[in-house]
Amino acid sequence: MKIQPVVFDFLSQLEQNNNREWFAANRAFYEESLAIVSQFVNALIEKIAEFDTSVSRETAKTSLFRIYRDIRFSPNKTPYKNYIGVYIAKGGRSSEYAGYYLRFQNNQSLIGGGLWRPEREILSKIREDIYYSPEEISSIIFQKELKKTYGDLINQDKLIRAPKGYPADFEYIELIKNKHYMFEKIATNSEVLHENFLCHLTDLYRLLYPFNQYLNSIIQYEE
Repeated sequence: MKIQPVVFDFLSQLEQNNNREWFAANRAFYEESLAIVSQFVNALIEKIAEFDTSVSRETAKTSLFRIYRDIRFSPNKTPYKNYIGVYIAKGGRSSEYAGYYLRFQNNQSLIGGGLWRPEREILSKIREDIYYSPEEISSIIFQKELKKTYGDLINQDKLIRAPKGYPADFEYIELIKNKHYMFEKIATNSEVLHENFLCHLTDLYRLLYPFNQYLNSIIQYEE
């Protein structure tokens, strides 16, 4: 199972023609691309479920995001995303659980995992756990192979100062300042189109499994 070049052909043309008229005229082009991605995602879920059984009931249908943008409160009025997004986690794309993210985008596909913008209660629990048991998360995120592959946690929207209740001189205060607990890396078109991409992607997600398992243990505690 592999991604076909038509997927990036579609996304490249959509980026240049992001309007309803073009999309309507090229609906079959989109559906062909979506079918290829859906088949790939179903195969990917089967692979991930071999080491993370929490996603075993998910499918492409529960994991694919809509390509239509919500433009009601956005200054950007283009009606479509220029990528196809996928989130594989227990409960599907809208799940509160940590999972595996994949974005197909021309020349800038993204592979990642963890939690993007967790709800306040969950964020609070993660910060508490880091403060009282820092050795657990540090043993995971500073693991040599994970760090070599993904680098550091993303720092988008990170707090400048320590959140209320946490001392600024705490050894791991930079981790507590995060609003997202997620790793990510960019993939080129040639990497995504490679015949071994499915296996390579599975290996990349396997590296993220201990991190997701750690985050999900905190979320389940919150329940």
